Amino acid sequence: MLQEAGYLEVSKSGLGRLSQTVCRLTQKGKEALFAYEQGLRLLFAEGVPAQDEEQEVS
Repeated sequence: MLQEAGYLEVSKSGLGRLSQTVCRLTQKGKEALFAYEQGLRLLFAEGVPAQDEEQEVS
């Protein structure tokens, strides 16, 4: 899924039990990750409103 979206490059090498898979973020993937991180930082800097703890239980 990430590979098809262009965020990740996957390369495989070797044979049998000695095979190796390497995953690497592409530039597009790095930019998307950075944007996601910035969004989370803004969210937590502003604070997430807590649910009212005094809600009546019926």
